[in-house]
Amino acid sequence: PFLACKKTPAILIKAERQMDTAPDSALQLLKTTQFKNFYLPSDKALYALLYCQALDKNDIKIESDTLITIATSYYDESDPKRASYAWFYKSRIADNCGDANNQANYLLKAQEFAEKIKDDRLLGLVYCDKGEMYKAQNQIDSSILCFQKSYFYSINTRNCIINLLNIGNQNLAISKFENALKSYLIAEKIAKQNNDNIINSSVYRSLGSLYLKLEQYDKALYFYQKVPKTT
Repeated sequence: PFLACKKTPAILIKAERQMDTAPDSALQLLKTTQFKNFYLPSDKALYALLYCQALDKNDIKIESDTLITIATSYYDESDPKRASYAWFYKSRIADNCGDANNQANYLLKAQEFAEKIKDDRLLGLVYCDKGEMYKAQNQIDSSILCFQKSYFYSINTRNCIINLLNIGNQNLAISKFENALKSYLIAEKIAKQNNDNIINSSVYRSLGSLYLKLEQYDKALYFYQKVPKTT
């Protein structure tokens, strides 16, 4: 007899839809079930990917790659979008474990899949993590280049500002003050259209710190006074 084509379980479809806008709700939803409740390899792989993604988005550190490996073993060129995200989250787990070599390898795999489908959002995330990786290794030039690429691929103002601050901070670390100032001022311009006090605080503190290092105390004080109050 022919087997009926089984649809993706509703709980996984709903969790995937909530992932970007309400990752906390997606995680709570996924916690209402367990991996053992899924039987098809496709459902197991999707659950593994979504659960790791939800943990990461809720800033819950993952140090075991047992679950995400199910996703990276299943997804390939036939589903490059999920494959790219599976490798990306596997790279973050490697980073959590201090495994820089595998982190680099997994980021490259994520990048290759993301480039095939022209996923700018993921490419921005990949290059940002590469920038952080090179920063930890004190490879400043490589770090700056990756943050610049991440800025190019950023699809929202918050990520743009974060990358500009990273570019500025790395230039500041090697005393390239003009380059640092240029990045910070672009970040400030974008921040004026943004109501995120945490991000805006970082922008004005960065500018204040730069001018303090340059011994331009009036300008340093001006930007420190613009830092919004945050909790």
